Amino acid sequence: MEKLVAAGADANAKHLGTQSSAFWIAAGDGYITRFLFENGLRQDSQTEGGHTPLFGIISGQNDDISLPEAFITAGADVNHTDRALRTPMHYAANRALAEILHKHGANLFAKDKYGMTPLHMACKIGRLDAIQFLLSKGAMVDEAAMAGWTPLLYSTCNEEDDFEGFPFPPNPYTGTSRLEVAKILLEQGANIRAATTDGQTVLHGAARLSDTELVRYFVEHGANVRAVNANAETALHNAARTANVEAVRYLIDQGADVHAVTTEGETILHAACSRANRTTLTFISNILEIILDNGIEVNAKDVTGSTSLHLLYEQFYRYQSCNTEAFNLLLRRGADRLVANNDGEKVMELIEKDEKWAWDDEGFLKAKQSPYEHTHRRGGKGRGGWGRGRGGMRES
Repeated sequence: MEKLVAAGADANAKHLGTQSSAFWIAAGDGYITRFLFENGLRQDSQTEGGHTPLFGIISGQNDDISLPEAFITAGADVNHTDRALRTPMHYAANRALAEILHKHGANLFAKDKYGMTPLHMACKIGRLDAIQFLLSKGAMVDEAAMAGWTPLLYSTCNEEDDFEGFPFPPNPYTGTSRLEVAKILLEQGANIRAATTDGQTVLHGAARLSDTELVRYFVEHGANVRAVNANAETALHNAARTANVEAVRYLIDQGADVHAVTTEGETILHAACSRANRTTLTFISNILEIILDNGIEVNAKDVTGSTSLHLLYEQFYRYQSCNTEAFNLLLRRGADRLVANNDGEKVMELIEKDEKWAWDDEGFLKAKQSPYEHTHRRGGKGRGGWGRGRGGMRES
């Protein structure tokens, strides 16, 4: 690189196809970053996302905290906004970097196009010391961004792929627990019962994250165990979907509505059966037993006409993995193999046509052959139908 620059190469040259410069390619390398800086790196150069080099340094890709000082002294704008209207402060990876920006006049309360302040962003990503710094400087602990998302609500958000427009994809909550963040926010007066415009609460989020400790903490500090969102989903539905036995038992003990039904007609039994995966299928019997012991109707139908038995078979089919104990538990507790969904499909007939599973002489499920000998011939299924989107399990 030294030879190229000595021969006249431009430190700001961009790749013809990607428009990326050497700085962004090597942003995690302190030596190269400083070399480029000392050889003409322009502080006003921007990526297609509107990021100047200061954004790359501040977002935590480099451990040398003297670099931001050098960049700012050389003219980097601490309040420059990218295409999402975020400033470098939105991306500050830690307290030290946030303090440097603040010292040079960065706006601690700037809002991006979604109404998110640096505090919202720090809570979403889990940057604990940055959160503490921002709160110490007067950041509003309950300020609502678009759709009513407060910093506390963002701390329970698990949309890890929702980082469009970032200089670099972050690693949310690496080395920081959500419980630590929640404690700090609540100590500063955050409203634990705040909800988004579609009714999402922190308890919905904690249950969706399958974080039992966080679920307990929120309930102990006043979260409403019966809160429903716009789809009439409760935290108990989310705990059931993640097959979190401890959280399901705890929420029920705390008064959660075991008979709550979503706008899709989903009971907590549907929720447990519809989201089972390769991992949870191995221990789903435990959670089904808890749910059934609380009086849930085993043959209740959702809006597609599917019972829990239909939905559990769907997961067996999808993952080519079967927990016959769980399936037979539903049967022993009264599940009807002959109930048809809206497409006329009955679990009795689906099993009879299946290459891998069969009914034994007593009407319970058994394996036909080793899963490793089975050839998967059919396609996947959307909710309510195998192989043909939302309307059918039938083979073509």
